[in-house]
Amino acid sequence: MKHYLYLIVLIIFGNLLTNASSQTLLPEDNDIDYRAFEEIRTFKGYSAIFSSDSKCILVVGYDDSVKLWDIKSEEEINTFEGLDNPLAFSPDGKYIISGYNDIQFWDIQTGEIIKTFVENSGGVLSIAFSNDGEYIISGNANWTIKLWNLETGELLKTFIEPSGEVISVAFSPDDKYIISDSNKKAKLWDIETGKAIRTFAGHSKFVTSVAFSPDGKYILSGSCDDTIKLWDVETGKEVRTFRGHTDGVLSVAFSPDGKYIISGSHDKTIKCWDVQTGELIKIFKGHSDEIWSVVFSSDGKYFISVSYDDTIKLWGIKE
Repeated sequence: MKHYLYLIVLIIFGNLLTNASSQTLLPEDNDIDYRAFEEIRTFKGYSAIFSSDSKCILVVGYDDSVKLWDIKSEEEINTFEGLDNPLAFSPDGKYIISGYNDIQFWDIQTGEIIKTFVENSGGVLSIAFSNDGEYIISGNANWTIKLWNLETGELLKTFIEPSGEVISVAFSPDDKYIISDSNKKAKLWDIETGKAIRTFAGHSKFVTSVAFSPDGKYILSGSCDDTIKLWDVETGKEVRTFRGHTDGVLSVAFSPDGKYIISGSHDKTIKCWDVQTGELIKIFKGHSDEIWSVVFSSDGKYFISVSYDDTIKLWGIKE
């Protein structure tokens, strides 16, 4: 089955898989206490994403079921057939892109496929919408990143990554750049020219996950060397290294205000860190196997974790 191939890719990377300056990085205006977060609900499945408005979770089950759940009411809203990992919601929340061999563009209301982007890439391993909702990118098994026009379906650019499969991609907040994993490094691409303009080197093992800070000034990379690194986009210099995991880091994410990060690891834990100080503020336990995906909701009130123990957990402050 398609999703097992995707799982194998993540597991392989996971098995392979001094704090710097304390300068002020981002505004301190977040009043969400992540120390108070606890497990709210558990789903069975192997993939999950938040809707753009943070009200729902889309869960992909091992029986190939894809269900949209309301977070507050805990009711099932809709069921989809044919969606495959990886997945992403459009910024306006009206559409979903999914795909492994080809990328499909789905209407949330009707559950119908609007458009198909023929990939011929040997497998789509990561996917993302641009922040303006006009473009999509895919990280692929054939060592490429592809940029598509969503309206026309036209393939606009192919970025060649000579280091291997691309398992993590993201647009910068202004949609001018793409960040991707690149073996033991992270790489910054200029969308207009299609060229790599900066490489972030410092990890000793494979980079498994990358993310832009919400203001676009910093990049986060998680690695199989058990660390997370924060990088300055403009200078390419390492700002901070977060140490504390005892096994490879498989997923990293910024909180929506950029003040905190979360990381999921082979060590079966999720860790929450203060970006400014590098302090580990909380360890979340509950999974019985490696955690290959962690994602914040857009309002920062929740995050989800996906584990090889066949469960997806929703975390937040219980009401």
